[in-house]
Amino acid sequence: MPSVPGYYEAVSHSGITLGPVIGRLLASEILSGKRDEMLADFRPERFPQ
Repeated sequence: MPSVPGYYEAVSHSGITLGPVIGRLLASEILSGKRDEMLADFRPERFPQ
């Protein structure tokens, strides 16, 4: 949530197959502080306010 600094959440209906990939991308984003474009379509900001 953009209003909660440092908050990350990763959920998926196909967690057994995509879990490792999402985990790696998210961990890299958290550690580097840089947003990965591969995750852009899944961010809460994609919904209009």
